[in-house]
Amino acid sequence: MPTILLIPEFGPFGGTRTYLLDLLDFYAESTYDVIVALTKKQADDEVTASLVKKGYRHRLIPEHPSRCFGIFRRFPLSLVIDLALVRRIIRSEKPDLIVVSNGTPGLFFGLVAYSAKLLYIMHTYPMRPSSALLRRVMRMVFTIGMTRNKRIVTCSAYAKQSIIDHFVLPSVKDLIVVIPHTAGRAIVHADDRKPSAAPVLRVLTLGHVTWYKNPDMWVQVACAVVKQLPSRSVEFIWAGEGDLAERCTAQIIPECRNAVRFIGYRKDIEELYRSSSVYYQPSLEESYGLAVADAMRRGIPCVVSDAGGLPETVQDGVTGFVVPARDAHAMVQKILLLLGDETMRRRMGEAATRRYDDFFSPSLWKKRVRNLHETILAQQ
Repeated sequence: MPTILLIPEFGPFGGTRTYLLDLLDFYAESTYDVIVALTKKQADDEVTASLVKKGYRHRLIPEHPSRCFGIFRRFPLSLVIDLALVRRIIRSEKPDLIVVSNGTPGLFFGLVAYSAKLLYIMHTYPMRPSSALLRRVMRMVFTIGMTRNKRIVTCSAYAKQSIIDHFVLPSVKDLIVVIPHTAGRAIVHADDRKPSAAPVLRVLTLGHVTWYKNPDMWVQVACAVVKQLPSRSVEFIWAGEGDLAERCTAQIIPECRNAVRFIGYRKDIEELYRSSSVYYQPSLEESYGLAVADAMRRGIPCVVSDAGGLPETVQDGVTGFVVPARDAHAMVQKILLLLGDETMRRRMGEAATRRYDDFFSPSLWKKRVRNLHETILAQQ
C-alpha cells in the first residue's frame, strides 16, 4: 500500500480548504496510507473530524515563516525552510509520494529539489519574478529538480502558461498538468427551470474581499445596475470576508445601500446560490474560479472578467458573458441584459450545467487525479 504524505495550505474557508476536503474523500476511495501534515492552526474541528473518520494519521508541523515575508522574497532561503519543516516527517514516514496543495505560489516549493516523488498542486499562478536574477535561479531549480517522478498541477491553461513563461525551460513544460477542480455533482432542481416568481433578482458574488477580486469595480457596477432598474427589485450580494470589506462598504452610495451589500462569511452557500439569478465575478486575477464553476453546476449564468482562467470556464455568449476586467460599462450592460431576459438566463443556465458536467464533474476530476497518482508512483 503506497504511503502518501499530504502537505496542504488552506484557511478557515475558501477554495484551498474545499480542495483539501475533496482530496481526503478521494483518498478514502483509494488504497493509500495517508498522512497529513498540518500546523496547529489548521487542525480545527472540521478537518480533524474528517481525518479521524477516514482513519488518516496527521503530524503537526510549524507554521511556515516565509508567509511573513511575501512570495519568494526570501528565496532561496525559503527552499531550505521548506525542507527543514517537513524533513523529520519524511525521514520517519518514508512516503512513496509527497503531495503539496497550496494557494501561495512558492510555498513548500523547496520540495521540488528533494529526491522524493512529488505532486505539487498550485491553486494560483505565480507573478513574474521581481528580478532577472531571481527568474534565472527559479528556472534553474525547476529544470534541475523537475524529474519524471514529479508533476506540477494547475487548474487552468492560463496558470500553466504563466509558470512556463516565468519559471521553466521548455524541456520540463510537459511535467505541468492542467486539472480543473470540481465543485461537486451538478445540482439542478425542476423548479429552477420555471420562470422565477421571486420578488428580488439577486446577483451573487462569493470570495475574499481583497484587491484581486476587484471589489471597487464590483461596487461601481452594482450601484450602476441598481440605479438603472428602478422599477425592478434587484440586489447585489457579496458573501465573504476580507481586508477591503469595510472600505468598499463605505463606497456604496446612499440610495443603493439596501440593495448592495457585503454580508461577510456565510455557511448557507446552497441557499445563496439557489436564490440567485446571476453570478458575477469581476476579478483582476483568477487562476480558475471555483465559485464560478459552482454557480454553473447549479444552472446559474455567469458574468465574469477576462482575467486568468475565467474565460476557460465560462463560454462567452453561451454559459454567460466574459468582459474586460476594467470595463465597468460592459459589465453593467451584460448584467442588465441577463436580468431583463428570463429566457436568456434559463438558456444560458442550462448550457452552464451541461458544460460543467462535460468538463468539471467530480468523476472526471477523480479520474484525472487517480491517473496522475498512478503515473508518478509507477516512475522509477
